[in-house]
Amino acid sequence: MRLRGGLVLTILGLGLAACGGHEKPKAAEPGAGPAKDVKTADVVRSGGMGEVAVPAAVQARNRAALSARMPASVTELPYREGQWVQAGAVVVRLDDGAVRAAVAAAEANLEATESDLDRTKALLEKGAATPRELEQMTAAASGARAQLTAARDNLSYTALRAPFAGRVASRRVNLGDVVNPGMPLIEIEGEGGLELRATVESEIAATLRAARAVVGEGHLVVAFQAHHYYRTAMFVDEFGEALGLADQVVVLEVYAPGEDPIPGASGQSMASHVPLPPDQVVFEPSWSAVAGQLADRARPGDIVMTLGAGDIVLLGQEVLDLLAQRHGAQT
Repeated sequence: MRLRGGLVLTILGLGLAACGGHEKPKAAEPGAGPAKDVKTADVVRSGGMGEVAVPAAVQARNRAALSARMPASVTELPYREGQWVQAGAVVVRLDDGAVRAAVAAAEANLEATESDLDRTKALLEKGAATPRELEQMTAAASGARAQLTAARDNLSYTALRAPFAGRVASRRVNLGDVVNPGMPLIEIEGEGGLELRATVESEIAATLRAARAVVGEGHLVVAFQAHHYYRTAMFVDEFGEALGLADQVVVLEVYAPGEDPIPGASGQSMASHVPLPPDQVVFEPSWSAVAGQLADRARPGDIVMTLGAGDIVLLGQEVLDLLAQRHGAQT
């Protein structure tokens, strides 16, 4: 059997061949404005080696979907689809009658419990109350403060505000509709242009499935280096599931020069999400040791791959040299 030292450099990014003519809306623009001409172009295949087709969607870079956080009826929808809204503007208002009543009740309860607490403190000084009674009243006052905070938070949820300036892309509700927690109400698109967004997991999974189709009885030995802490935090589950399609996985530290680490978004965390037995997954924090890890795990007939971003593309030749030393003419 011959050992194939296959090298996939970096996952191919998808992009539009051309997209121009888009004019940014002016900050003070109040209405939808007239329709504008835009230039478009067809997305074409590059024909490059290792090209992978994955599902993707064109959408605004800045996009927010505002959802209800409590059951209530819609009382205000001041903006139509296509209208420009300023950051902080109320775009949906929900009926707050019951919530205001809850806030008033919580305020009255807090006032009463704090009064009882003060009275208990005075009685304790006179020997007419016990420390246990003081503890109970202190706990009751603390609970009343928490109830008031929760009630006020709920009141803030009745007014949904635009997180940034932009246009109303869609309204999912009408006046008088009763909404439930988690139900999308309105979507806003801000400035910043459009982007073609593909699920990262799809690209990795598609690449590994393609390799699986040609490896035959051999194994897939993969080194992976994620790009950016924030993307790792967003897709750590998807990354892990996709890498589970390999037989041996070596995970490097995240490639994120100049970025501050995010808890739970490290290479070690990524390795823990790969659904393979512990002896088939390793987190290797030392870049110089990765080639050796790959060579140790590879056998004649296997495909060795590097996936990801940054300097992982430089590992290919070193891996091939190590394989040649260990397997000689079979490499």
